[in-house]
Amino acid sequence: IFEGEKIKKTNSLFKLLLKKSFKKQEFKELPPAKTKEFIKKETENFGGKIHSLAIAKLISYYENDLWQIEEELKKLIAFKFKEEIQEKDIKSLCEAKINPNIFDTIESISRGNKERALKLISGHIETGENGLKILSMINFQFRNLIKIKSLIEQGKDLFQIQKLSKLHPFVIRKAFPIARNFSMEKLKNIYQKLFLLDYKIKTGKIDPRLGIEMFVLEI
Repeated sequence: IFEGEKIKKTNSLFKLLLKKSFKKQEFKELPPAKTKEFIKKETENFGGKIHSLAIAKLISYYENDLWQIEEELKKLIAFKFKEEIQEKDIKSLCEAKINPNIFDTIESISRGNKERALKLISGHIETGENGLKILSMINFQFRNLIKIKSLIEQGKDLFQIQKLSKLHPFVIRKAFPIARNFSMEKLKNIYQKLFLLDYKIKTGKIDPRLGIEMFVLEI
C-alpha cells in the first residue's frame, strides 16, 4: 500500500496497518542539505561511491523524492560496479522527474483541447523551464504511455501494470486514464513526430517553443 498524502495518526485503518504490517516505511520530505546527506549515506550503505556533482544532479532530477532517489542509486551502483558515480552517469541512465503539470498538458492533447495545451506549455515556459526540457518531459511521458497502453491491450490490470512497467505509482495513476484515450497507432505516430522534432531542435532547424507549439497543433 502506498499513500502519497499525509495520514492522520488517529485514523483507525492506519493504526491497524501499522500494527499488522510486516514492513513499513515513511518517506519524509527533507531540505536540500539533508537530501545530500541521505544520498551520500545510502550510496555508502549500498557499497558505492558518488561524486558531489552527481549528488547535485540527482537532486535536480528528483528533488527530495527519497523513494525514487534510492531506486536510482541501486541502478547506478550496479552499473558502475564499485567505481564512483559521476554526473555523466546520471544524465545517461536516469530520467528527470516529471513535473505533475505536464500530465495536464498531455491530457489536454489527448482530448484534442489544443488551446488549453498551448496555454499550459506557455505556463511551463513562464516558470523558467526551457523548450528542450519541456520536450524531454513530453517525450518521456509519451514513452510511458506506449508502455502502459501495450500492457492495457494485453489485458493487464493496474497492479500488474505497475509491477511489469516498473514505473512510479504516481506516474501510473496519472497516465493510465490518459493512455485509454489513445490508440496504440496514434501513440506511435506521436512518438515518431516527437523524435523528428527533437532532431530539428537540436540541429537548430526550428526554435524549441515554436516547434512544440506546432507539434500540438498538428496532432
